[in-house]
Amino acid sequence: MRAKLSLGGSNPFSGLTVVNMSPALAEELDFDPFVTGVVVRALSRNSLSARYRFRPGDIILSVMDTEITSTTQFQDVLDEFDENRNWDLTFERGGRVHKSRIRF
Repeated sequence: MRAKLSLGGSNPFSGLTVVNMSPALAEELDFDPFVTGVVVRALSRNSLSARYRFRPGDIILSVMDTEITSTTQFQDVLDEFDENRNWDLTFERGGRVHKSRIRF
């Protein structure tokens, strides 16, 4: 299901619009059809997510050592760690997996 979620709040993902990765979306975007996670479809200009240099097409694989499998689960992780100042993130961009710590 291609559930779309626009993120807000006080976190480094604020301003992102993400959708669930699926085999159909992977084919549409010419990505590996076996990749799971949520895909960044858009981000608001001048948002926190733009400041942290997210890009459309980034695939969020895990946040705070929790594998991200759906937009609903991503929102649950953001709600759980709402007060955190350091965010651990694994994402895929251009076929390469990156691990990062965002100090917020």
